[in-house]
Amino acid sequence: MKIPFYLLIGVFLCSCIVSCGPSQEQLDGTATDEAASAFATQTALAPTATPTLTHTPKPSPTPTASPTPTLTPTSTPTPTNTPIPTPEVVMEDVGIQAYGEPLYMQVPAEWEGTVDPSDDYTVFWLNGDGVALEIIIADMKAFGYDQITLQDYIDRDIQALEEAVDTVPEFELISRETFFNSQGAEVNLITYSENLPPLLTCKRLYYFHENTVAFVLTFFGFEESMDETEPIFDYSIDTFKIGD
Repeated sequence: MKIPFYLLIGVFLCSCIVSCGPSQEQLDGTATDEAASAFATQTALAPTATPTLTHTPKPSPTPTASPTPTLTPTSTPTPTNTPIPTPEVVMEDVGIQAYGEPLYMQVPAEWEGTVDPSDDYTVFWLNGDGVALEIIIADMKAFGYDQITLQDYIDRDIQALEEAVDTVPEFELISRETFFNSQGAEVNLITYSENLPPLLTCKRLYYFHENTVAFVLTFFGFEESMDETEPIFDYSIDTFKIGD
């Protein structure tokens, strides 16, 4: 029996950012037990990934001289996406690679990262103060998802979230949208809430690369502090891209 990898999404990270309730050791132990049980049921094995997690400072923009104005015919401007403001916190580039496909985006410099590789998928965790980001990179063929569309996959994931009452209590879908970010990547994004407690607001980004590698990124934050954290999430999503 194959266990869809999205059923494991969020178990560990939800425990990382909750400061009340069971102890951190208990929460981590529960997540480890559930992950080990799921690994034991896998029947399809993908090539073992060799992931890397790197942080490099965001380069300072190089000033450019203003061109000399010239008279040109008036033309109708081409509509563009509204620029996402740069957060007030210091941001850094993060580069992650697994299964041969590099992912790049910007996250707060203070977030700390860990890696948990497996035969079927690789999980990267980035944790900050009351926020967390989980990045799953999976071999689609290993899970039998290389023949389905991205929208079908998202439908299945939402259904799994609705049914996972133990690990995602009081799930509520807030929005589902598709758009192109400033890097030219087609972003499929859902926003939802869950009540552990406390109440969390989560943003999950989906991206299929050539129907061979799946990228699923989930941002977790406390609902009460979303005024401060949501601009950071939105900026990171706007800088997401796959490839050089």
